[in-house]
Amino acid sequence: MATGVRGLILACDTLSEVDGRELGQAADRSEARRMLESLSGRRHRVVTGVCLWQHPECPPLLATDESQLEMGPLDNGFLEWYLDSGLWRGKAGACGFQDERLPLRLIAGSPSNVVGLPLELIDRMIVESQGEAPE
Repeated sequence: MATGVRGLILACDTLSEVDGRELGQAADRSEARRMLESLSGRRHRVVTGVCLWQHPECPPLLATDESQLEMGPLDNGFLEWYLDSGLWRGKAGACGFQDERLPLRLIAGSPSNVVGLPLELIDRMIVESQGEAPE
């Protein structure tokens, strides 16, 4: 590591969970279908892990944020359209809260957490990191 390098490093990763089963990003269309079918008509959690590191002064700060969502029932026609669209790619649980046509409703928590960047939590962590920096 280069000496004298300073900076703020932020890393986040998100997953969905239903019935104790973690849903990351689907590897292919058939896995995306299984994930979406498991979420259809159900509530699930979205959890984002955050690492904030004010390098090199402080140890990394680690935290998680959680939101709860409910997905309306998905009929086969909609499911085929969504899978064909490719909108499921790169998204935990094969669905994105920002995809307006998905019948997703936020029950609890932060909408920014659901899209993978929990702004309120990051703001609190930055304030905390400022308090820990050496004089």
